[in-house]
Amino acid sequence: MANISTPLQHCNIIESCVPLQSTSGTNLKPKWMTRRVRNRIREKEDAWIRYRQRRSRARYATYCRKRNYATSAVKEAKYNFEKKLSDESKGKLFADDAKIYQRIKNADDGVDLQQDLDKLKEWSRKWLLQFNEEKCKVMHIGRNNPGYEYTLGPSLLEETVEEKDLGVIITNDLKLSRQMSKAAASANSICWDS
Repeated sequence: MANISTPLQHCNIIESCVPLQSTSGTNLKPKWMTRRVRNRIREKEDAWIRYRQRRSRARYATYCRKRNYATSAVKEAKYNFEKKLSDESKGKLFADDAKIYQRIKNADDGVDLQQDLDKLKEWSRKWLLQFNEEKCKVMHIGRNNPGYEYTLGPSLLEETVEEKDLGVIITNDLKLSRQMSKAAASANSICWDS
């Protein structure tokens, strides 16, 4: 996790992660927020009030220390919550490409994968990193795969039998013949075109 040094950045993390008030009467406490995090935020707010009442270097130093504690508690709680979510399915990230995969042995595994896709969609909406749903696809690998349908948000994911990833062609039967024939064709074109 990155170190954050300016007061504005500290406030932005806490304010962006912790809702200030409810507009619809619903409970705004995020699922990751623990009692420890709430106490740290309350201590930070109390230290700020004490500093505003009587401005002194000692009180400002106390406020800064409480603010740092609150920020690190928020970041740690969010990290642990997101890590717990990602333990259910495996995921890979490379630049702007994300992959999520899981062994599907029964219907419950399919439901778990769909829930992880829903969590991924919610995460992308929260952090303003929207997925291009037209480019999102599902590949069922293996003969015994039941081939469940999955959605990302409202759209049904298109099934694919072949994808190119970092220059390597992956097929749903995991055979290398398509990759080797493409590499041979590329080599032949280089040899015979010159």
